[in-house]
This record gives sequence, structure tokens and C-alpha cells, in this order.
Amino acid sequence: MIVIKLITNIRNAFMNCQEIERLKRDRNETVNYRRKLLKKGKEVLAYKMQKKVDYITETIKFMQAAGG
Repeated sequence: MIVIKLITNIRNAFMNCQEIERLKRDRNETVNYRRKLLKKGKEVLAYKMQKKVDYITETIKFMQAAGG
């Protein structure tokens, strides 16, 4: 019983780590896309992308705090 719980905890920690890394990649892609939008002069869409970056960043912080 204890071994099963330990394995489950390890698996959950690994999955959490993978999710955080994916969110970091998503954030970087969004920042790059926002930069391209600003170069094209699309400020409104760039503003929306900044909101998305902020949301992803907050989600990453929350997951890291919850994970350990």
C-alpha cells in the first residue's frame, strides 16, 4: 500500500514537472509572437498576448508553489 502511494506521488511530481516545462515553452512562444505583432503595429492583439503571458506566468508560479 505504501509503495503504491509512493509510486503515485513520484508519477504525479513527474507529470507536474512536465506540465510546468510545457507552460514555460508556451510562454516563450507567446512572448515571441507578441514581439512580432508589435513590429507589425498590431498593438491590440499584442496587448491580448501580454494578458496571456501574464496568465501563464501566474499558472506556473501556482503550480510550482503547489508542487513543493
